[in-house]
Amino acid sequence: MRLTHKPSQIGLAILLVISGFLLTFTLLSPNSSASTTFSSRDISGPSGYFKSARAQFAFHWKNVKTNQGIQTVLIFGDFQKPQIQTAIPTGNKISANKKAFYSTYRLINSNGKLQPTETSFKIIQLGKNRYQVHIATNGTGRIAKSGGKSYTFTRTKTSPARTYANAYSKRVLNQRYTKQLNANLEKQYQAAKQKGENIKDPATDPDIQAKVKSTAATATARSIKSIIKAFNY
Repeated sequence: MRLTHKPSQIGLAILLVISGFLLTFTLLSPNSSASTTFSSRDISGPSGYFKSARAQFAFHWKNVKTNQGIQTVLIFGDFQKPQIQTAIPTGNKISANKKAFYSTYRLINSNGKLQPTETSFKIIQLGKNRYQVHIATNGTGRIAKSGGKSYTFTRTKTSPARTYANAYSKRVLNQRYTKQLNANLEKQYQAAKQKGENIKDPATDPDIQAKVKSTAATATARSIKSIIKAFNY
């Protein structure tokens, strides 16, 4: 029995289509200095990457230079699912004491269209490089959203995508791909039995299971690269 079914991108929702106006672009280097307060230069989106190992979640703002000017995008990485979601900020403000940053945004769907509903969240400065952010479920993944579960985040100059994808997403994806492959093999096995064919049970055949393992590993590695690329954009 052969593995005739290639695993799909099951569980891997990368919603990273920036509305049609992004024809050509270059990435702008952000200012990523740490501070105990937010400043006016953070108004388009604080620099650096916000990450929480406990939440298995990270997000960042990215300034993109398009042929129509500079556009800021907000990228959420739920490495637990895994899922990457992208949004366009519609409004930001900083509190009077500069300890809180408020952001409102609209998510971009898989067709590259802005969703009509605005979502908001805030980043509270708890101390030097310690922030409070609420995370809530949105569809099959999670986003930063007021009213969600509170987590403590830190901010870093380097992207946590590679570390988080390998630490949290890899196992989940490998299990899903393995399950998907075995389910497909089981269907083939049952169909063969009904035809009277005398073949080994793929679930207990060591050669087939070795092939399942290697195929799932290859698919997982490919997905991990896609996740990292999508988050880092």
